[in-house]
Amino acid sequence: MAKTTLRYALIWVLIGLPIEGGAAPFFMGLGHLPGGTDRGGSVATSVSFDGSTVVGNSNNGSGFDEAFRWTKDTGMVGLGCVRGGTACSIATSVSFNGDVVVGEFYSPTQYGTLNAFRWTESTGAVGLQVPGQGYQYAEALDVSADGTVIIGEIVSGGYASSFIWTESTGAVSFSPPGAKSISADGLTVVGRNFSTWEPFRWNTNTGLVGLGHLPGGRVDGEARDVSPDGSVVVGYSQSPSWPAIGTEAFRWTSSTGMIGLSTLPGAEDSEANAVSADGSIIVGDALVDSIASRRKAFIWDSMHGMRSLLDVLVTEFGLNLAGWSLTEATGISGDGQTIVGYGANPDGFTEAWIAYIG
Repeated sequence: MAKTTLRYALIWVLIGLPIEGGAAPFFMGLGHLPGGTDRGGSVATSVSFDGSTVVGNSNNGSGFDEAFRWTKDTGMVGLGCVRGGTACSIATSVSFNGDVVVGEFYSPTQYGTLNAFRWTESTGAVGLQVPGQGYQYAEALDVSADGTVIIGEIVSGGYASSFIWTESTGAVSFSPPGAKSISADGLTVVGRNFSTWEPFRWNTNTGLVGLGHLPGGRVDGEARDVSPDGSVVVGYSQSPSWPAIGTEAFRWTSSTGMIGLSTLPGAEDSEANAVSADGSIIVGDALVDSIASRRKAFIWDSMHGMRSLLDVLVTEFGLNLAGWSLTEATGISGDGQTIVGYGANPDGFTEAWIAYIG
């Protein structure tokens, strides 16, 4: 705890500025929850649109992972455990300014069952009443900018279905199953249609639209994120270079269709996880060693193509990442300047991290 707190203090003294508004580029590991262990580690799953708030899960010292919310002012704060104070919770997404967090937590009444939750500072983690009975788990996967619309998934009897939740309607069934992300305005949903194995985009105006697949590839893929206005979709699709490259990250718009982003040199696949507000910067990960299942975080833009994020942070921004390997970039702020994810720290343990490149 003292070591982590000291690290925060030193980082912010050196930077001298908050993330918002002109800070120098920096990289830092986020540590773990108080009482947790390095061996248990931590993972960042998302960052708020304004770049101020990171969410994910961390070892909490009880042998389980607990959802966390991190800001530069508070550090990493656990969002609570329900069942017996131990097994626990996962945060998957966060609203525009970090005030609303969504994810899943273990049911306090039904052992082994996961419930979707919505968290605010005033209410804490509140379970969402989802459609259906006897489900094995329900998870909230993404939330609109204002925190009032949530998309999620239910698994029951080995079958998956989706739900959409609003403050006025509660949770109602959403079709098709496989929804993964929702736009900032809450009007566009993207994911993977489990009936066709095809990435999809659903909008209140256009309805369901299959995004197809990369030219020459097979119909198999998933849309993982969508820009705030719903116009740019990213994810992965079966690569036309299969089997040399298995799946390939893509960027889709209505005018261009699905465009493959290739992969890192020598890598065997790539998957896009998140996109900036204007659709110009994409982050994700690529498989660089299938035997060891080793993945490497990437950053993509149209000028440079796909590059190792670690290499960019070191060579372009002059940051010291000695001993780090960045496994996956999971989230990006609206302006494309704040990126979060997880990797192996210099001691070899999994740790959440944040990078600012403004």
